[in-house]
Amino acid sequence: MLHKLTWRFWAALAALLAIYTGAGFALAHNGRFDGDFYTTGLCVAFAAPVLFVATYTAMGKKWWRNDLGTNLVMLGLAAEPENFGLAWTFLFNHGMLTTTWLAWITIGGPWWTGMVLLWRFAILLRVNRDERNGNGQPVRSDEGKP
Repeated sequence: MLHKLTWRFWAALAALLAIYTGAGFALAHNGRFDGDFYTTGLCVAFAAPVLFVATYTAMGKKWWRNDLGTNLVMLGLAAEPENFGLAWTFLFNHGMLTTTWLAWITIGGPWWTGMVLLWRFAILLRVNRDERNGNGQPVRSDEGKP
């Protein structure tokens, strides 16, 4: 079920943005921290969507049967190739993009992300058109269940 966003959500988001910005100024020019922070961030950026999909599926949500669930999963997984390639490069190759397959995954990652986002945008336009024409039929996530 979708819930209305309150001012607390936007306040928390603003606080996180302020902390993020402040940390950038406070921790600038610290090479050791920068490298570790970046590598850790890449690992979290790669692991978080996978953990989200695993948890979402384990909760019994049939995200593949409705547009909202599929959108959440696809948007989470959109940047996975790039995040994987960069995380692997910094964890195991000391920041050197040396192998062809890893270079393709990393360099082709933004294209994959862009294509997934454009695909989701096309779906959004289709759903909007169907709703305006009165053709939008709600889809239940438990369809097909006996």
